[in-house]
Amino acid sequence: MSHRRPIVNVVLVALASSAIATRALAQLTTVALGASQDASLYWAAPGTANGSGQWLHSRFDDLADVQTHDFLVRFDVAGQLPAGAVVQSARIELVCVEVFSTADFPLVAQRVTQPWTQGASDAPGSEWTGAPALPGDVTASHASFPATPWTLPIVAPGGVTGASIQPVGTWVLPSTPNSVAAVQAWLDQPATNFGLYLSTQETARFASRENGMFPGPRLVLEYLPPCGAVANECVATPNSTGIGATMGWSGSTSVAQNQFTLTLAGGVPNSAGFFFFGSLAQQTPWGNGQLCIDGQLFRLLPAVPFTASGTAQRVLNLATVPGNQITPFSTWRFQCKYRDVAGGGALFNSTDALRVTFCP
Repeated sequence: MSHRRPIVNVVLVALASSAIATRALAQLTTVALGASQDASLYWAAPGTANGSGQWLHSRFDDLADVQTHDFLVRFDVAGQLPAGAVVQSARIELVCVEVFSTADFPLVAQRVTQPWTQGASDAPGSEWTGAPALPGDVTASHASFPATPWTLPIVAPGGVTGASIQPVGTWVLPSTPNSVAAVQAWLDQPATNFGLYLSTQETARFASRENGMFPGPRLVLEYLPPCGAVANECVATPNSTGIGATMGWSGSTSVAQNQFTLTLAGGVPNSAGFFFFGSLAQQTPWGNGQLCIDGQLFRLLPAVPFTASGTAQRVLNLATVPGNQITPFSTWRFQCKYRDVAGGGALFNSTDALRVTFCP
């Protein structure tokens, strides 16, 4: 039975998304994920493997007109990105140590259609010839040797990303709409992450994740943090009532809905205070309490009177200054400074902080 499948001969062009607002771009987080699995496949010798070797191979035999080597790579996206993150770009980086031509055939990545396992086999030398397959190895005939053969087809149609053959060094397979969609799916539905199948009609050798001299495959991602997350942080120092004032909220974290209200409980009855917000966190002594916010600060004026039970609230208008600083996927921290004459000292105290990541 032949397991060979056609090579995708079109390199996908990376596209920059124009949908992200300029302010939201400042909230992008970049992370580089090392491969969690990688292994070469030896099509001419399906009983061999190289699960724990130093190298990954792709080779096309021009004389025989057959693909003889390809390799698999998998990245544990869901294990390293926060659930609910929104992927904005996804590129692959590989270190190539040997390439035999610079023809126009690309190196193409396609999605694998089923799970596979990486075994302990370790081929000798430059590893162009595999070692006898061991239990748990992935081979050209088995997704997990010897119990689980591949079910054809082993790759999904179309390419995820690709790049032209390059000189020895770091090869970059650029971010594309398909690579972003694939990574987002792996994050949202981890059970569908079977990794990538990489192949070229040329001959090249790359460092694997087990290589001790060169970096293994990397998936470099940019993502926006999960929106809607709200949490208290820092310290609510006890005031003259014997308890600390804490921040809360009601309404919606959606910028479009513009229905976000800050609340306060545990304050000094019939006192007053003003709410403020900033993008960074700190914890520094301030009056009788702690300053929990850093960076550029925005005050929400006028001051708000507290009730006889020590509560207060402040509607935040996201359409006017300074609330219009807040954009989708941005994270801000909110706090309130309030008068506490009976507490002595600096005559004022402060709440803890409320960290909010806003949604579109």
